Amino acid sequence: MPNPRSLYMLLSAALISSSMVACGGPNVPDSTTTPPGNFKEAFAQLEARGELPVLDRTDTIAGIDANQNGVRDDIEAFINSLPDTPVQKKRLYNLQRALNNSMLVDLNDKYRLREAANDVSRSVTCVSISYQDPATRPRRSLQIEKMTANTRQRYRAYMKYNSALNGSVFSMVPDSVCPMYDK
Repeated sequence: MPNPRSLYMLLSAALISSSMVACGGPNVPDSTTTPPGNFKEAFAQLEARGELPVLDRTDTIAGIDANQNGVRDDIEAFINSLPDTPVQKKRLYNLQRALNNSMLVDLNDKYRLREAANDVSRSVTCVSISYQDPATRPRRSLQIEKMTANTRQRYRAYMKYNSALNGSVFSMVPDSVCPMYDK
């Protein structure tokens, strides 16, 4: 009588191999796509296929904001493409504005630094409150944060801002504050 462990291993191997045959085997790259040679090419390919939003990579920290609403145009287009509610989108715009301002704030002006930090804190809280699904809550804020600090220069400015806040203490704003900022 075969031992149960051997039988389990044999059945597992048979199941895996039959599922690979049924699915056409392992994924083999299409001969028409060229594998990327570096990260820049990989991002370009993902953007071209629509798997990543096309982001502004200019040398400025603020980026391009043609309509002067305080939200970078590339991130505004991304937010507009989301299936989210108008309130959720407004709060994402506010978060992007706050993050952009945090990268531009004078780090030596403690009042302005604290004001920028309070705006970011309030915006993150309001975004979090507006999403009922616990899986979506942190993801939206992180998406906007990553997209905002998408170049080396912006990332460095954002890290300098965060370093300047080292040791700061913040409190979460009450839910009732958020509607006042939904402009």
